[in-house]
Amino acid sequence: MEFIEEMAQKMLTSPNATIFPGPMVLWAWNEHAVEKAKAVLDRIQSHGVIERVVTDVEDDSVGATGSVRGGWKFGAAGKRIRMHKQLVEATARTGGADRDRFDCATA
Repeated sequence: MEFIEEMAQKMLTSPNATIFPGPMVLWAWNEHAVEKAKAVLDRIQSHGVIERVVTDVEDDSVGATGSVRGGWKFGAAGKRIRMHKQLVEATARTGGADRDRFDCATA
């Protein structure tokens, strides 16, 4: 019980507290888990930061393989990986209000 109280104190006083909800909160196993999940989500909505990013990914990768059989067995393969990922939109919810993230979005 001391550990839980100590963690709660650190979370409440930390300027940048991070919560990763575990399986008990993520999946509604029973009514107790649902109650905990609602409490965590309410706390995040009122005091937390929820970040959302939208990216565009282009994948122009190509590959080829080949093999020859005979007295000897020979095989070859090659692949050119070419990907481009671009940030399209970013938002953050702080204190219950949505705002655009201009610090990481490109024009």
